Amino acid sequence: AKQHGLAKWVEGIAPKGKKVVLVEDVITSGGSLLKAVEHVREAGAEIVVATTVVDREQGGREAIEAAGIPYRPLSTISEIRAQFKDNT
Repeated sequence: AKQHGLAKWVEGIAPKGKKVVLVEDVITSGGSLLKAVEHVREAGAEIVVATTVVDREQGGREAIEAAGIPYRPLSTISEIRAQFKDNT
């Protein structure tokens, strides 16, 4: 649960029967997102995809996909490093 907002695992509209996308800022091992997966599934939602702004490429993708969730990062740390290397 968050320390802000309503401090609930799932906030907003009731997710029961809804298709949802999980969005995370940064994924490392995927542990935080997988905790959220449990709560969202318990609330009755179907997770159709998980996404992140940055995948640090430290096992998160594998853990999320092993949980049966399609995973689409917006960028990976390798891509970011390559971009900075190309621009320096």
